Amino acid sequence: VWSPSIAISEKDGQIKVCAELPGLSEDNVRVELTQDGLTISGERPGVQDDRREGIYWSERFCDTFMRTIPIPDEAQVEKVKATFENEILTVLVPFPRAEQS
Repeated sequence: VWSPSIAISEKDGQIKVCAELPGLSEDNVRVELTQDGLTISGERPGVQDDRREGIYWSERFCDTFMRTIPIPDEAQVEKVKATFENEILTVLVPFPRAEQS
């Protein structure tokens, strides 16, 4: 079972979620924001070849993953932005900070 590394931070009124997705393209990744949170899912296809002593063996496989990150109710989900660059998915969720008195 494979699961991508995910880093979550909050800065400048935004929640930033970064997922390392080695070997994946944008077409293999799905990002969805629901009441349960931010869900990142996808498939990582692969091929394993082995050639020894005149025997050729090849196996195709597909690792699937799904991660859900809770997002606060106050988040401005209609303003979410996602980018995928160099096998890194970055999702920015605006999150207004409460005024301190």
